[in-house]
Amino acid sequence: MWNNLRRTFLLVTASICLMAASAIRTVLSSHAVVATDYCTSDACLEAKKEEAESSAKSAEAANTALSYEKEVSRLNTELNEKQAAINASIARINTLTQEINEKIAALTEQKGALAEVLNDLNHDNETELILQIAGSKNITDLTEKQARANSIKNQIASYAEKIEETKQELEQEKADMEVLKQGQEREQAQVASIRNEQASLQAKYENDASSFAAAAEEARRIQAEEVAKAMEEERRRIAAAAAAAAAANGGWAPSVAVYTNAANDTYAYRDYCPQNDGNNIGWGSYFAQFGYTNYYGGYICECVSYAGYKAYEYWHGKISGGKEAWAPWNIAWGNAISWSWAGAAYGYHVSSVPVAHSVAVWPISGVGHVQWVEAVDENMGIYISEYNNTGSAPSGMYGDYGEDYYSAYEYQSLGFSFIYFD
Repeated sequence: MWNNLRRTFLLVTASICLMAASAIRTVLSSHAVVATDYCTSDACLEAKKEEAESSAKSAEAANTALSYEKEVSRLNTELNEKQAAINASIARINTLTQEINEKIAALTEQKGALAEVLNDLNHDNETELILQIAGSKNITDLTEKQARANSIKNQIASYAEKIEETKQELEQEKADMEVLKQGQEREQAQVASIRNEQASLQAKYENDASSFAAAAEEARRIQAEEVAKAMEEERRRIAAAAAAAAAANGGWAPSVAVYTNAANDTYAYRDYCPQNDGNNIGWGSYFAQFGYTNYYGGYICECVSYAGYKAYEYWHGKISGGKEAWAPWNIAWGNAISWSWAGAAYGYHVSSVPVAHSVAVWPISGVGHVQWVEAVDENMGIYISEYNNTGSAPSGMYGDYGEDYYSAYEYQSLGFSFIYFD
């Protein structure tokens, strides 16, 4: 609890420097820092071009792969439907086969019975004829018996004919179903061939997207190396300018002693800010001596300038503009408290959930405070680095570098928001 109170008290005091920005701007010396884009070497410019081209090709290949993926999914659905139709045809063929077998069995049985009946009816030997006559009361009775026999014979013949016709119809339907199934199988094979071709193209474009993405990443690495070299040259230039200013102004210049703060501090102007080795050049002196860096977000050695610099260093995001545009005479994004809505207005994602390499915005004391999120742990706590917070600076000086840790409960209760630059 004491740490939170100490942070709040010290930040309220430190944030006064932000409100005084407009007044300090009027006393900038001729040695004010002029921020430039550090990607100026041929190697860096070529890498920048390669990154843009490879990123575009990677996105194009990924989109193409996605379109093939959708087509493969559609074809898989079509294949499943065709397989269902084939299964239905097979089931019908099996049913017809069973019905045909049953009809053949019935026909065979009926033919056997018919043979016996016809044999009995057509047995016209003399003995049978005498017996029929003897058994008949008169000639009319005999005639009626013969008529009934003929009728039965005709009915049996008709029944046998119908059975044969039915069998033939079933055989024909079965043959038709076989032809239909073969056609369905050919269609299925054709669709499967197209599906396999599309899947092969999908894999190719996915591989292309990965290759182009790797090329873009390598181009970013080269840019980072070139930018780091240019930044070191800028620091040397500033040192020379400071020395020249000292010679022209009675010998005073900020110390450029070996920097003793944490390795995370890659701030281009760190050598000219108060340091934990006791090099405190005086309240406000670093503003007047080195000026306003709108390219990174504000006066050097302040929280806004440092956070803006880190965003540029890691993401090449420019605080004085958005993802696609940069107006070189903008007054950056103003006080820290305005960064959340300004970042959102310029197209960056703003969230209450922290991610590594984002800018944390703390809406405190009317002007706010910004920090750079170095990492997020498994409990969603955040490790931050910052400038101009005496509560975290080892020297306890305004304008110095410091690091800190906030639990999820702390930054949530303090109303932090986070700007993503990816």
